[in-house]
Amino acid sequence: MNISIDNDLTIKVSGVPAEKVKHAIDRLDNYYDGNGLFLIETEEHDGEFTVETTWTADCTLPKPETLKEQFSEWIKNA
Repeated sequence: MNISIDNDLTIKVSGVPAEKVKHAIDRLDNYYDGNGLFLIETEEHDGEFTVETTWTADCTLPKPETLKEQFSEWIKNA
């Protein structure tokens, strides 16, 4: 499992089955809904997922490290 998150909070995931990634995306949406997460767009290409997030201007963004830990945990618990 390889997960990276850049400073724009774009999540890249590889080496994970699609259903686990989808579960983690659902958890991400539920967890941050109402706390600044506005939109999630997901692309899949050859088993690598790119999850682009858009946040409201007035929210406090999570740190990339925190989001990576959360996303990893959601994948493990899928």
